[in-house]
Amino acid sequence: MNKLPIVSIVTPSYNQGRFVEKTIQSVLLQDYQDLEYIIIDGGSTDDSMDIIRKYEDRLDYWVSERDRGQAHAINKGFARAHGEIFGWLNSDDFLLPGAIRHIVEMRQKNPKAVAWVGGCYRIDPDGRILSKVIPNGLDRDSLADWGGRGYFHQPSCFFAAEAWHKRGLLDETLDFTFDLDLWLRLLSLGPFTSTVRVISAAIIHKDAKTQAQRLEMHAETIAVQFRHGYREAAILRLVGLLERPSLPSQMRGILQSRLRGLARRLMFWNRDEEPRYVQFPSHWSKKG
Repeated sequence: MNKLPIVSIVTPSYNQGRFVEKTIQSVLLQDYQDLEYIIIDGGSTDDSMDIIRKYEDRLDYWVSERDRGQAHAINKGFARAHGEIFGWLNSDDFLLPGAIRHIVEMRQKNPKAVAWVGGCYRIDPDGRILSKVIPNGLDRDSLADWGGRGYFHQPSCFFAAEAWHKRGLLDETLDFTFDLDLWLRLLSLGPFTSTVRVISAAIIHKDAKTQAQRLEMHAETIAVQFRHGYREAAILRLVGLLERPSLPSQMRGILQSRLRGLARRLMFWNRDEEPRYVQFPSHWSKKG
């Protein structure tokens, strides 16, 4: 009988005391034994430390110290990881029951893939489902048209540690799209494969940076598209943004300023009935 692979999960966190316990519980309650869990906190000043300490005897490693941002925290975590499968789970996201076991089964069926991707629920802080994101367009050209022909939610993506060691380390100069930059690099090594099964949930709240700073996120996406040679996709995204009649002139200025800064950097580099709520990890049964 083949030994099951170790799955390493890193959670970067900073002042997410409101949500981080759900994240931690969702990992520790997985029905999979060969799991390595690492938390890298950026020196939180809220109650995050009290929450993390409640679970520290079940963590493989954790630290709370100032860092250079989310990408740096994830890089620090994977530097300590020993698994064959990697994934990161932000502290306002959580896994659904059986998620890790399902990813391992996908890997067993598709061992030549470099990443295995599932669906994700977008939910509000009370667990109400806002939408369901099923992976779409996982070839490199489609994913480069991020949000158009290709898209998935990051917490539902796990990837080969070997591929990370060859093409990994997140670009710490990026704040929003270091994941897309990584996906495009990993795709040079092999394919991504997907399932329609929903394996994670992402809590959508006003303080999430992808909600609060959407223009900057679009600007970084354009920069990453240019970096990887997808000039046409980048231009179409930019034109679409600048032609939005609802975009105030001040926002246009912010977008253009952000793009100028990024450009300088780039010079160097079934219709079944759906559930309405997601059950939070603290309410799971022991069987998951």
